[in-house]
Amino acid sequence: MDDTTKKMLAETYELTKVNHDFLRKIDRRQRYSMYWRTATVIIAIGSALGVYYFLQPYIDQFIDIYSQVEKTFIQFGTIPDQIRGIKK
Repeated sequence: MDDTTKKMLAETYELTKVNHDFLRKIDRRQRYSMYWRTATVIIAIGSALGVYYFLQPYIDQFIDIYSQVEKTFIQFGTIPDQIRGIKK
C-alpha cells in the first residue's frame, strides 16, 4: 500500500472510532430516556390510583347525594299528578 492509502485508512479508522463513541453515547442517552419515561408513567399512574384511593369515600358520598337529589326531582315531577288525583 502506498502512503496516501495508509493515511486515508488511518483517518477513516480514527473517524470510525469517534463515530462509534458518539453512537454509544446516543444509545446510552436513549436508554436512560426510556427508563425515565417509564418511571414517569409509573409514578403518574400510581399517583392517580393513590388520589382515587384517598378520595373514594368522598366520591361515593357525592354519588349518594346526587342519587338522592335525582330521586327528589323525580318526586317533584309526580306532584301535579298527585294534585289532580286529590281534586277528582
